[in-house]
Amino acid sequence: MNARYGYRVCYPAGLLRPAAEAPNGDGRRFNGAGGAVLRVWGSNNALNDTVASSAAEDRKRLTQNGQVSYAVTRPNWYVLSGRQNGQIFYLKSMLAHGTFSTMELRYPAAAQRQWAPVVARLSKCFSAA
Repeated sequence: MNARYGYRVCYPAGLLRPAAEAPNGDGRRFNGAGGAVLRVWGSNNALNDTVASSAAEDRKRLTQNGQVSYAVTRPNWYVLSGRQNGQIFYLKSMLAHGTFSTMELRYPAAAQRQWAPVVARLSKCFSAA
Protein backbone atom coordinates (compact mmCIF):
# COMPACT_ATOMS: atom_id res chain seq x y z
CA MET A 1 0.00 0.00 0.00
CA ASN A 2 1.24 3.46 -0.88
CA ALA A 3 1.28 5.66 2.23
CA ARG A 4 0.83 8.96 0.38
CA TYR A 5 -1.99 8.08 -2.03
CA GLY A 6 -3.39 4.89 -0.53
CA TYR A 7 -3.41 2.73 -3.66
CA ARG A 8 -2.57 -0.97 -3.47
CA VAL A 9 -0.92 -3.23 -5.99
CA CYS A 10 0.03 -6.87 -5.86
CA TYR A 11 2.79 -8.20 -8.07
CA PRO A 12 4.47 -11.54 -8.72
CA ALA A 13 7.70 -11.38 -6.70
CA GLY A 14 9.17 -14.12 -8.89
CA LEU A 15 8.87 -11.92 -11.98
CA LEU A 16 9.20 -8.36 -10.72
CA ARG A 17 11.65 -6.82 -8.26
CA PRO A 18 10.75 -3.53 -6.55
CA ALA A 19 13.09 -0.58 -6.90
CA ALA A 20 13.24 2.11 -4.24
CA GLU A 21 10.11 4.19 -3.75
CA ALA A 22 10.19 7.63 -5.38
CA PRO A 23 11.64 10.28 -3.05
CA ASN A 24 8.32 12.15 -2.91
CA GLY A 25 6.42 8.96 -2.03
CA ASP A 26 4.15 8.99 -5.07
CA GLY A 27 5.17 5.70 -6.68
CA ARG A 28 7.50 2.87 -7.37
CA ARG A 29 9.02 0.98 -10.28
CA PHE A 30 9.31 -2.81 -10.47
CA ASN A 31 11.82 -4.34 -12.89
CA GLY A 32 11.43 -7.71 -14.56
CA ALA A 33 13.43 -10.02 -16.77
CA GLY A 34 13.69 -9.20 -20.45
CA GLY A 35 12.97 -5.51 -19.95
CA ALA A 36 9.55 -5.79 -18.31
CA VAL A 37 8.67 -2.81 -16.12
CA LEU A 38 5.73 -2.11 -13.84
CA ARG A 39 5.31 1.47 -12.67
CA VAL A 40 2.69 2.52 -10.13
CA TRP A 41 2.05 6.07 -8.99
CA GLY A 42 -0.45 8.48 -7.58
CA SER A 43 -1.04 12.10 -8.49
CA ASN A 44 -3.28 14.87 -7.25
CA ASN A 45 -5.95 15.91 -9.72
CA ALA A 46 -4.92 19.56 -9.48
CA LEU A 47 -6.32 20.41 -12.93
CA ASN A 48 -9.69 18.74 -12.21
CA ASP A 49 -9.30 16.34 -15.11
CA THR A 50 -12.11 13.92 -15.79
CA VAL A 51 -11.50 10.23 -16.31
CA ALA A 52 -12.20 10.76 -20.02
CA SER A 53 -9.75 13.68 -20.37
CA SER A 54 -7.03 11.79 -18.50
CA ALA A 55 -7.60 8.74 -20.71
CA ALA A 56 -7.33 10.97 -23.80
CA GLU A 57 -3.97 12.36 -22.60
CA ASP A 58 -2.62 8.87 -21.90
CA ARG A 59 -3.88 7.66 -25.28
CA LYS A 60 -2.06 10.54 -26.98
CA ARG A 61 1.20 9.62 -25.20
CA LEU A 62 0.84 5.91 -25.89
CA THR A 63 0.04 6.28 -29.60
CA GLN A 64 3.32 8.07 -30.27
CA ASN A 65 5.17 5.24 -32.04
CA GLY A 66 2.40 2.85 -31.01
CA GLN A 67 -1.25 1.97 -31.07
CA VAL A 68 -3.98 1.34 -28.55
CA SER A 69 -5.82 -1.88 -29.34
CA TYR A 70 -8.02 -2.07 -26.23
CA ALA A 71 -9.67 0.78 -24.35
CA VAL A 72 -12.37 0.88 -21.69
CA THR A 73 -13.56 3.96 -19.84
CA ARG A 74 -15.90 3.86 -16.86
CA PRO A 75 -17.00 6.68 -14.52
CA ASN A 76 -14.06 6.22 -12.11
CA TRP A 77 -11.40 4.36 -14.10
CA TYR A 78 -10.00 3.54 -17.51
CA VAL A 79 -7.77 0.96 -19.16
CA LEU A 80 -5.61 1.32 -22.25
CA SER A 81 -3.62 -1.51 -23.79
CA GLY A 82 -1.67 -1.95 -26.99
CA ARG A 83 1.81 -1.92 -28.49
CA GLN A 84 4.53 0.68 -28.57
CA ASN A 85 8.16 0.32 -29.67
CA GLY A 86 8.07 -3.50 -29.69
CA GLN A 87 6.47 -3.74 -26.26
CA ILE A 88 2.98 -4.42 -25.02
CA PHE A 89 1.63 -1.96 -22.52
CA TYR A 90 -1.28 -2.17 -20.11
CA LEU A 91 -2.31 0.97 -18.23
CA LYS A 92 -5.06 1.26 -15.64
CA SER A 93 -5.89 4.51 -13.89
CA MET A 94 -8.51 5.21 -11.22
CA LEU A 95 -9.86 8.50 -9.91
CA ALA A 96 -10.88 8.57 -6.24
CA HIS A 97 -10.96 11.36 -3.65
CA GLY A 98 -9.29 13.90 -5.94
CA THR A 99 -6.34 11.70 -6.92
CA PHE A 100 -5.46 9.46 -9.82
CA SER A 101 -3.83 6.12 -9.00
CA THR A 102 -2.16 4.60 -12.04
CA MET A 103 -0.28 1.45 -12.94
CA GLU A 104 1.46 0.77 -16.23
CA LEU A 105 3.02 -2.55 -17.15
CA ARG A 106 5.28 -2.89 -20.19
CA TYR A 107 6.85 -6.08 -21.45
CA PRO A 108 8.37 -7.43 -24.68
CA ALA A 109 5.72 -8.48 -27.19
CA ALA A 110 7.49 -11.85 -27.55
CA ALA A 111 6.73 -12.57 -23.87
CA GLN A 112 2.97 -12.10 -24.13
CA ARG A 113 2.19 -15.69 -23.06
CA GLN A 114 4.11 -15.23 -19.83
CA TRP A 115 2.72 -11.78 -18.99
CA ALA A 116 -0.97 -12.07 -20.01
CA PRO A 117 -1.96 -13.84 -16.75
CA VAL A 118 0.04 -11.26 -14.79
CA VAL A 119 -1.91 -8.45 -16.45
CA ALA A 120 -5.20 -10.07 -15.47
CA ARG A 121 -4.10 -10.45 -11.85
CA LEU A 122 -2.69 -6.92 -11.60
CA SER A 123 -5.86 -5.44 -13.02
CA LYS A 124 -8.01 -7.21 -10.43
CA CYS A 125 -5.84 -6.45 -7.41
CA PHE A 126 -4.91 -2.82 -8.17
CA SER A 127 -7.10 -0.55 -6.07
CA ALA A 128 -7.36 3.10 -5.11
CA ALA A 129 -7.94 4.46 -1.61
